[in-house]
Amino acid sequence: MTSSSFTPGELAAFLGILAFLLGIALALKRLLQREPPLHREFATVESVQKLDGDLSRIRGEVHAGFKDLREERSRSTGNLHEKIEEFDRKNETRIAELRCELKDDIRGVHDRVNEVLHAVGRLEGRHE
Repeated sequence: MTSSSFTPGELAAFLGILAFLLGIALALKRLLQREPPLHREFATVESVQKLDGDLSRIRGEVHAGFKDLREERSRSTGNLHEKIEEFDRKNETRIAELRCELKDDIRGVHDRVNEVLHAVGRLEGRHE
């Protein structure tokens, strides 16, 4: 008669192999299990249509905003050019006024130099 009893070493080896195989099975289950499940990752037709409508609305708002910005920039640029031209006109007038004043001052200085030279000439004539 043969007895099929395991020795403690054989039983421990068997249980170790069994635990190892169960660990691999649990690791594979965790690796292959999807979170969230695959069927939840697909979009429905309704959600795609809603997103498309939302994107169209947002795109329209963005285009309208850019149009407003272009119009505002155009107005601002026009106003800036008008202010520059007005500044130039005012300065041209002031520059012309300053030129006239300078010409008058130069003419006055020239006349005064001539008077001094004439006076010096008369003084030199008296001393001779």
